Amino acid sequence: MKAAMVYGPGDMRWEEVRTPQPRAGEVRVCVAACGVCGSDYPRILKGTAHYYPIILGHEFAGTVDEIGADVQGFQPGDPVVVIPLIPCLECPACKAGQYSLCSGYSFVGSRRSGGYAEYAVVPAANLQKLRTDADLMNAALLEPATVALHGIRRSGFTEGHKACVVGGGTVGSFCTQWLRIEQASKVAVIGRNRKRLAMNRRLGANEVFSSLDEDYIKKALAAAETSDSPEFGGYEYVFEAGGTPETVRTALRVAARQGTVCLLGTLNGEITFTKEEWEQILRKELKLCGSWMSGGAPYPGEDWSRTVECYENGSLQVDLEMISLRLPLSEAGRLPILLQSQDNRRGRIILDCGK
Repeated sequence: MKAAMVYGPGDMRWEEVRTPQPRAGEVRVCVAACGVCGSDYPRILKGTAHYYPIILGHEFAGTVDEIGADVQGFQPGDPVVVIPLIPCLECPACKAGQYSLCSGYSFVGSRRSGGYAEYAVVPAANLQKLRTDADLMNAALLEPATVALHGIRRSGFTEGHKACVVGGGTVGSFCTQWLRIEQASKVAVIGRNRKRLAMNRRLGANEVFSSLDEDYIKKALAAAETSDSPEFGGYEYVFEAGGTPETVRTALRVAARQGTVCLLGTLNGEITFTKEEWEQILRKELKLCGSWMSGGAPYPGEDWSRTVECYENGSLQVDLEMISLRLPLSEAGRLPILLQSQDNRRGRIILDCGK
């Protein structure tokens, strides 16, 4: 088969490799589309992958191609989305059904070969069936949708509360949609890119604020004021989805007193807090909540079943603005150059693995 193989920093090649064969309990998937996640950027550009050469890609969908022994419930041609987390099932976290906390997990596309290829082999337990009419190009982005839902659930959010999403990118825009679906009383989004902010408004945000504007924090806080709780000021739940020091600090500033700040963005550098910022956490008695990947018991859990359900009934959408570029897999060798452009990094690059 053909695959996009990464050999080291900036060294990505479109080449012929051995077609993987499914073993017992595994399924070979003919990959239709694979997203280029932000976590793949340093693996492609900076040499941070677990090993090289490697086939990256953990956000992908396709059709069942071949079934290994002892696999039931799948037939060739079934449309599927891939769940990349492979828990060990033996550690205390796994035995408690907390698979995202597994201490011995594997992961498709980072610890084993992934979806930047014509075919990928994964455990049958790591497949979720889709409807026969599913748009597989869009379904490739269901994985970040589950990450957003996991964060919503980790925060303890319940309907009727005010929420703010900081960072209007892929995960952030899925947070916006989940908050709408879960019936937040108000959803505000703070981000830089105005097109992305307009997208978030289409997807359910009541208010959007650009961090490029003067006094955007003041405006966002003013929009949060309500007659029933003016003394608490700010948003009861804040979801940080940007993964930068600026978005983390913004999240702390717009959170209400005794509010919850859920951190979903992965930082690619260090962060330090000023004395004033640290005192915000203390004086507002904020709850900081981390969220990592997705999945629950029985595996893969409601994060995935609910995401597929809402995608198929239309309440959860993949907006065109989420995708910055659709690239044939045969041109994946261009990624090290394309990722230098901030325009391409503002949304997901989708690899069309049928081309």
